[in-house]
Amino acid sequence: MKLIHSLILCIMFVAATTLYAASNNYPDSHSIEAKESAIQKSTTEHQPNKLITDAITTNQPNKKKLYPLFDPLYIKKGPATDCSFISAFMLMLNHDPDYPFKILTKNEHSYTIKYPGLDHIINVSDEEVNIFNQTIENRKSWQNFFSRGHNPAGIEILRSAYYKYQRETGQRDPEYQVYNGGIPIKDLMILSGIKQGKKIYAVPGFSNVHKNKISFANGLEQQLTIHLENGLFFLKKEGDSIELGNPFTALDEELSAYLITASSVYSISFMDNLFGTNIISNHAYYFIGIDSTGNYILGDSYDTQKPVHISPQEFIEKFNTIEYVKKQ
Repeated sequence: MKLIHSLILCIMFVAATTLYAASNNYPDSHSIEAKESAIQKSTTEHQPNKLITDAITTNQPNKKKLYPLFDPLYIKKGPATDCSFISAFMLMLNHDPDYPFKILTKNEHSYTIKYPGLDHIINVSDEEVNIFNQTIENRKSWQNFFSRGHNPAGIEILRSAYYKYQRETGQRDPEYQVYNGGIPIKDLMILSGIKQGKKIYAVPGFSNVHKNKISFANGLEQQLTIHLENGLFFLKKEGDSIELGNPFTALDEELSAYLITASSVYSISFMDNLFGTNIISNHAYYFIGIDSTGNYILGDSYDTQKPVHISPQEFIEKFNTIEYVKKQ
């Protein structure tokens, strides 16, 4: 009996030793390296996580330090999601996977953010970020009880810094710490640092259409040129409004040469969405590309994992504004 007992103990010891040795050959399941490996093996349709992972290397310590703040990197509508800012951020991320790590630095008890379009650096403390997040938490709407949102901590740090800059420069009322959205072209130019942008928007045409339903399909198009200098925006109208139909025909180059946001009309009927592509009214989307059937692919800042595919005809019926800068 003693012999059997000793034999069992011996087997258990060998098994434990083998498991321990095996565990040392692989990264801990909670380590950044393990998360990177898991993301790299992912075959999901949405790829920002992979882009971020590919950008992280062992000789880039800032990325290593900041990686957990953006993991997992997707956005789903939560309380006070800002469609304008998120659309601009996603365009920058898709254009340059290194983008978050180039503009954000983590200090001991604070963060430093340098948006390319601003001349000065923004500093936000851990306390300021916590207040920002708590303000969001306190203003949750009843919809969020049924649908839990997801905003990575890194995104909220960037957004809290951006809102702080807007409040300090009088561009955002103090009471709108987390609400009230933004202006896509301004957000895009500040986040990208590109000083020249354009905006094409629908205005009333010859037909009697309610202002909430004016679109590219039933209105005329007005073009604006926007210039950013010393943190100030200068707008200039380009001639009179004209009939373009599809606003993309006004662009000089292929759509892939631009960073583009598109804003939907103020009111879209339930039936129009039921029998067509579901588009959120008065909402900023970001342009991803064109699919094999010729439909536009639009990213949705309310759920970046579920891009929208929409035909050119339906696009001009449900959208009234595009804003864009040329990639650099």
